[in-house]
Amino acid sequence: MPESGSVQLIKSGAPVKDLPAAGAAFVRRLIKTYEPSLIVREAPLPPRFNGFSNTKTFVSQHFLHGAVIAIAGFYGVDDVDADVTTWRKFFCGRSTANPASKRGVMKSSRQKTEDRTANKAMVLHRAKLLGYLPIGCEDTDRADACGIWEFGCGTYGRAAPAPLVMYEACA
Repeated sequence: MPESGSVQLIKSGAPVKDLPAAGAAFVRRLIKTYEPSLIVREAPLPPRFNGFSNTKTFVSQHFLHGAVIAIAGFYGVDDVDADVTTWRKFFCGRSTANPASKRGVMKSSRQKTEDRTANKAMVLHRAKLLGYLPIGCEDTDRADACGIWEFGCGTYGRAAPAPLVMYEACA
């Protein structure tokens, strides 16, 4: 069972420039505590996606990724990106809760918000079903972390089985 949670790295209203240092300190504490051999993180969305509400959100996400990459590299821990649609499909069995729009048809802002909410609810529901989160938990960021953890275990945590020896050869 994974240990999971959400943390607020900087106080609300603090300058975005404080984020990399806070993120780096947090990742350093995790690495020193758990000594992982691999960190799997959700890949940053490219700027062409309209999921970013503003420039601050975009910059914050990339600052945090930079902090994780730098600290992981410093401690010799491998790190990989997990594309959001890939880990979601692995974890929930589908990459999105709602069907994609038809080719060439743009979704409205309201539809995009509804899709995002539905995707978060789908991941939250799955994390609760697997027992990773308590039933009353509504922390969608924590549910995302559990999904990425599960994806990392299933994709990168596999080990080759030892050879099966049913008997020893007679001399």
